Amino acid sequence: VTWAGEHRFEFTSGYRMHVHVFEAREFVGTPVETEEATPMWVQEEQIPFDQMWEDDAIWLPLLLRGRRFSSRFVVDGTSLVDHAVRELNDDEPSPM
Repeated sequence: VTWAGEHRFEFTSGYRMHVHVFEAREFVGTPVETEEATPMWVQEEQIPFDQMWEDDAIWLPLLLRGRRFSSRFVVDGTSLVDHAVRELNDDEPSPM
């Protein structure tokens, strides 16, 4: 497991969340459904971005290309109203 990036979510309601993203190349067990997501395997070109959170289409391609990132997303309800994503240089240390 390696650190891949971080998100800072700012909701117009005042709630804020700092999320770290990790990449795993293998796992043991069975993925389970949650209230937020139903796990499934798809080919990269078939990722159903239209069924996912709006921000996923912005940062997930970076992860899939092996790029590290730092992002900020402003969300109003379930709508993305602003964002900024910065790719990190290979020599920049991760905060983890």
